[in-house]
Amino acid sequence: MQYIYKNYLEYCGHGTEFTTKISDLQKTKNTYYQETVNAMRLLLEQKQGKIYVFYSGGIDSEYAIMVLKSIGVTVIPVIIKFREELNAHDTYYAFKFCKMQGL
Repeated sequence: MQYIYKNYLEYCGHGTEFTTKISDLQKTKNTYYQETVNAMRLLLEQKQGKIYVFYSGGIDSEYAIMVLKSIGVTVIPVIIKFREELNAHDTYYAFKFCKMQGL
């Protein structure tokens, strides 16, 4: 899997010797939302099977779910409850959000 699309970073070395070369980025600038959609589409090209998103109840995972939904992807949220209800507030919100979104 490719982690940086059209990689503009070149690096090499080992031990105490390490160098990085940064090439010019050859692309147009888009909004944060459009860049997220582009990244999601690249990931979807390489996917195998269903799309699961670990959802903590936080804004980052919520944003990922909403972007995937906006481009027509069926998302399966995965919510983890810790012992002793250490994340009870987060899981409460996560389940509430999923219910509101029909997930």
